[in-house]
Amino acid sequence: MSRSKSRPRTTTAGTGPRATTARKGSGFTATVERPSRVHGDAYVTLRVTATDAAGNSVTQTVDRAYQHRGA
Repeated sequence: MSRSKSRPRTTTAGTGPRATTARKGSGFTATVERPSRVHGDAYVTLRVTATDAAGNSVTQTVDRAYQHRGA
């Protein structure tokens, strides 16, 4: 895959910001930051889209992938 983008979102706050992605070896890593407007515990849904050089793409969504604990 030549490009990858991901968009984390909390189930309590709607669509969140894009995650910061970086190539690492043959894959990618993503850094997810908690939105400042979210208080208390919140589940995070992850959506990743990857596209290869030929234009083929795949999107995968994981609902409630993990929970951010509130401060």
